[in-house]
Amino acid sequence: MKQLEFDLVEVQFNVDNLVTKSNLLIESSYKLSTLESKLILTLFSNVQPNDDDINTYIFQIQPFVNMLELKGKSKYKDLRNITKGLMEKVHEIRIGDTVHQVSWLSYVAYNEGQGTISMRFDDFWKPYILQLQKNFTSYRLGSITNLNSAYSIRLYELLKQWQKIRKRTYGLNELREMLGVPEGSYKLYANFKQRVLLTAQKELLEESDILFDFKEIKVGRSVGKIEFFIYHNPNFVKTEPIIPLKSIESEQKPLVDVKGYTELQFQIKSALIAWGLNEKTVDSLIEIYPEKRIQSNIDYTQGRIDMGSVKKVAGYVKRAIEQDYAASRGVKSEKPDEKKAVAVPVSSKKERESKMNNDFDVDEFIYFLNERINILKKIGEESDVIDQKVLNEVTTFKERIDFDNLPTSEKEKLNAVLI
Repeated sequence: MKQLEFDLVEVQFNVDNLVTKSNLLIESSYKLSTLESKLILTLFSNVQPNDDDINTYIFQIQPFVNMLELKGKSKYKDLRNITKGLMEKVHEIRIGDTVHQVSWLSYVAYNEGQGTISMRFDDFWKPYILQLQKNFTSYRLGSITNLNSAYSIRLYELLKQWQKIRKRTYGLNELREMLGVPEGSYKLYANFKQRVLLTAQKELLEESDILFDFKEIKVGRSVGKIEFFIYHNPNFVKTEPIIPLKSIESEQKPLVDVKGYTELQFQIKSALIAWGLNEKTVDSLIEIYPEKRIQSNIDYTQGRIDMGSVKKVAGYVKRAIEQDYAASRGVKSEKPDEKKAVAVPVSSKKERESKMNNDFDVDEFIYFLNERINILKKIGEESDVIDQKVLNEVTTFKERIDFDNLPTSEKEKLNAVLI
């Protein structure tokens, strides 16, 4: 028991935490309820890249009850039923010619005197969640926390791993098995399409960082395959943390402004230090580069993190600022000859800042907007509602860019969307 207490790791309820899973695990067959899925994925989001063994996680009961939105007098009993269900449910995973049946959790303890719960993954999962170097998928916990259907969560994971390739085809029976649809449920494809596919399509469009469309492929006279087309959702707004957390900065020595920084510069400094850069490096970046350049590259880096493509954030954001990834979309730009921002010619500095202000591709926005419209039509949204949403999206986009200084042709493209 003493050894167990020594291994306890406190769970952090933070939607910015990354969930990282082996693709083999994602593509295996299992069925969890929505609440069971969110509980398990919260545990996944607390696994650290440098963990070399399965930890036993401990957390306060009340925040977990809040996260799962359990209410009423039976909420604590409901939570116990959820964890009991996870202990009893069997996950089936095929490795080569062997099909393994294993539980998610090997241990759950309710510490009633402390108001806490302790949980531990089964040791079987160690190679599929620890120190993954290849064939894995990462995404932010906040991308699934507002999804209401367990099928939406499962389909999100299946499609997220193919986001870079942008499409994926599944056999209908294969897809049903992966999503954990019970035998006998939604036997008619029309019911499966309405209850599973279209529900997930609507939820992901509104609540996650990806969206999708799909094409039905017939085998004989019936639908036998589904081809998915996967897109980044440019309208996704990151969810606020479910539970107020002690911030990263609060664990560090408080920053003291001895440089006479503006409020924005001080916020930038705090953000970069929270990402792991040392104070000397951050001061140097702020001294060399304009605030807007640094801020735009912080935003750019956050977007890459959301897509699961950044492993070492500190090094990546530093390179992004120095090479201006946000303005060049990954093409290296020339570094200033001098270390002082004042050494940069005023005209070129203005040009770069103008470019940063307009670093939003109008054609790309219109493309994704059309995809959004098609999906809204497919899920049966009223035309008046669609028109209002389009107006809101275009208005918001115009506010994000320097619309008045756009070329006339770009302005006409945007305005044509509203006609």
